[in-house]
Amino acid sequence: MKIVVLQDRLRAGGTERQAVFLARSFVASGHETTFLTFRPGGALASDLAAAGVRHVPLQPVDLGLDWFAPGLCAKINAEKPDVVLCMGRMANCHAGHLQKTLRHVAVVATVRTGKALPYFYRDALRTVRGIITNSEFAKRSLLAPARPTAPVVVIPNALLVAGLPSADANVPAEPPYRILCIAMFRKEKGHFDLIEITPTPIGTLFLNPHSACDN
Repeated sequence: MKIVVLQDRLRAGGTERQAVFLARSFVASGHETTFLTFRPGGALASDLAAAGVRHVPLQPVDLGLDWFAPGLCAKINAEKPDVVLCMGRMANCHAGHLQKTLRHVAVVATVRTGKALPYFYRDALRTVRGIITNSEFAKRSLLAPARPTAPVVVIPNALLVAGLPSADANVPAEPPYRILCIAMFRKEKGHFDLIEITPTPIGTLFLNPHSACDN
């Protein structure tokens, strides 16, 4: 099978890491895979190269525009893929136009965000061949109002760090408990919701991974 993974750029975010992991897994499973980005370079570009994944940017130089995808339909048509997997907000905003233009290709949209979906994103969900979301919550809160017509499958995020203990390992029988939350400090991540629902005996530690990545 020929697969194109579509992403606006390879920043060091969670969606991008999952997209790179999927591309590497596709290649390891014997599928011809191209990672197509709007912008060149990026923090995770070396991870693709190390795994032997072909990376093709659309912008000849980095114009700093996440939404600008020059020649997108023509490039994907030239690749002749069986499936185009759209990862990230900007890629999914282009998914509907891609499916309408390249009817012979199965375009798959993904919903992996806590933000409201813009018009072109919602339109794509009513046009593409399939939809993947990473949680039942996203399926209920974001997909249902968009009224998608394609089949929806919930696939949780892959665990990208090997050797972590299971969720129930070494859990004390009685409080105090500790919860570790690793996420960027953004409103849609729901940090305040976690604090409000956390009982008094439980201490919560928040780590912002992007504070280190951005330095």
